[in-house]
Amino acid sequence: MRRVLLLLLLNCFLNCTTIAQSKVLVFSKTAAFRHGSIGVGKTAIMQLGKENGFSVDTTEDAEAFKEDNLKKYQAVVFLSTTGDALNPKQQAAFERFIQSGGGYMGIHAATDCEYNWPWYGKLVAAYFKNHPKQQNAKLIVRDRTHISTSHLPEVWERFDEWYNFKVAPGKEVNVLISIDEKSYEGGQNGDSHPMAWYHDYDGGRAFYTEFGHTNESFADPLYLKHILGGIKYAIGTNIKKDYSKAKSLLVPDEDRFTKNVLAGGVFDEPTEMAILPNFDILVTQRKGEVMLYSNTTKKVTQVAKFDLYSKSGVQGINAEEGLLGITADPDFAKNNYIYMFYATNDTAANRLSRFVFKDGKLDLKSEKKVLDVASQRKICCHTGGSLTFGPDGNLLFPPETIQRRSINPIQNTFWMVLAQWTTGKDLSNLMEEEGRAIPMTFGVRFCASRSTQMPPIQFLKEIFFLQAPPKQDRRFMPWVQETPTGYRWIEKQDFCIGVMLVLMQEMISQTKKDQEDMMS
Repeated sequence: MRRVLLLLLLNCFLNCTTIAQSKVLVFSKTAAFRHGSIGVGKTAIMQLGKENGFSVDTTEDAEAFKEDNLKKYQAVVFLSTTGDALNPKQQAAFERFIQSGGGYMGIHAATDCEYNWPWYGKLVAAYFKNHPKQQNAKLIVRDRTHISTSHLPEVWERFDEWYNFKVAPGKEVNVLISIDEKSYEGGQNGDSHPMAWYHDYDGGRAFYTEFGHTNESFADPLYLKHILGGIKYAIGTNIKKDYSKAKSLLVPDEDRFTKNVLAGGVFDEPTEMAILPNFDILVTQRKGEVMLYSNTTKKVTQVAKFDLYSKSGVQGINAEEGLLGITADPDFAKNNYIYMFYATNDTAANRLSRFVFKDGKLDLKSEKKVLDVASQRKICCHTGGSLTFGPDGNLLFPPETIQRRSINPIQNTFWMVLAQWTTGKDLSNLMEEEGRAIPMTFGVRFCASRSTQMPPIQFLKEIFFLQAPPKQDRRFMPWVQETPTGYRWIEKQDFCIGVMLVLMQEMISQTKKDQEDMMS
């Protein structure tokens, strides 16, 4: 009997010790609207900790989001945080905290922060849109088995501020409570309007409750027991976090980097640079000069000067064309090839060409023309032209960027990929042989409307290969508008670059035959 009693006491001691070791961080920084209930909210959560065996730290200092500090906590509570509360370094530390098995709880305005941090958007599962006036409403408790809702009535009537969300969470979360939009004025999320939910996310746990705008909330026994359940869920079983499971990379400290000025005060409108294998650096300048920084002599010299277009000659138009881009071939150490993109004098075009750079000399006579991109030079501005090689050996470049007054959507804004379709094909032969430039996407401001139902490849055909779309095809291009002088883009807020990235990926994956069919 004594042995059984001792075991029971030992078990109780161990369990109580585990609970006592639970530690919660309450974070309430506001970079936008500040709720008056934050103060009473912190006091209430600290009292809940004292009464329920977990310790609570509170802070509004984002510097608390360091890995060594976060390791001390089982859960972090975002108490009506607003705006961009964390910088990228702190965001990475918090991602790793969750990925290692930590917990998160968001209260009220926790959905009104970090709109530009997609990971957080998935963690909290919704973003605030707006709210009507504060008023009474009926809450429907949909799951009364959870620790945060088991004490609540099936219909919970209370006064608070009721959020509408930009997109209400769906099946990715477990909805605990929803609001009856018929019971108040101003609801915008329909019959299924979630207000409290939880889910496992990226290795950790996340709980959110919309309630908590008013000071009175933090004196309401039903509400306090509700958020206590959320905190306990976020704490979990109090198992030690496993940081070996963290996937996000920590952002290095700034003092790990040093700046060494190689040259200064010697450049005139530099546009791009190419670092060579021996650490010499070629720098292009818009007006046509190619400068060389020698890693041996530590000096900058001019190695070439292009005869090119760099002035518009039109009053009031400030040309931005010129020598725009440069990159070294991935096999430069063997072939000495340099690619450059510049505005020609002999025709209204921007030209991509290959040159030989060897022994510190750029041979302009070695030029192999790859591609001319027609250009409208009577408008300004936002000229692109940066060059880079992708990991698959394709040369990518944006011939031009957005021209707001452009009437020719085909010529003025798109990315291109120069594909070497056959192993070993010389990129310089693209104009003469079967390989060709493939328009990939038309800039970062425009992309396919979310409502587009066309298959991606068909969509790209319509966009890129219809200089003046036939009337029967214009139904596929609702964002192109006919004007007395041609066609122009209609800017729409619901255009989504993510869709275009998918289209790019699908385009790249097409076979050689598919690509040639499109170009024919």
